Amino acid sequence: MTWPEARAEIVRLLSGLSIAEPVPLSLRRVHEYPPESLQELPCAVMEIAGRQRLRSPSRRETVYTARWWIVARDERSAPAGAVLDAFSEAVLDAFDGAVALGGKATRVEGPVVEPGSALIWGGQTYPAQRYELRVHLIESAAFAP
Repeated sequence: MTWPEARAEIVRLLSGLSIAEPVPLSLRRVHEYPPESLQELPCAVMEIAGRQRLRSPSRRETVYTARWWIVARDERSAPAGAVLDAFSEAVLDAFDGAVALGGKATRVEGPVVEPGSALIWGGQTYPAQRYELRVHLIESAAFAP
């Protein structure tokens, strides 16, 4: 189990997201790393993960905090807020069956869905919602007590 494998599984799950209401939509793109500009909406933008290392005499645990944004715009007859709200439910549902990210993680906490906000990216303001997922990777290790 490695962080690149776990991250790739998060990207795979996000890539399959779609909603039926208020309008049928799928994420048009999942940016694995922050891009210079946002062209294809709605999209997801992964941030660089935070990390924390925990050690005991017999194991090492690394906790990665994966964060991403889902960025939207007004669609036909649906405001961006309604689109973001629908995607937040789709994200929660997508991770229900991924408690260990397909064997890529030891344990997963979340995702936590933060309140929607305005995201400024490349000088533009977009309606967006931020997500957080804590991914635990535990491995055996021998450290001096």
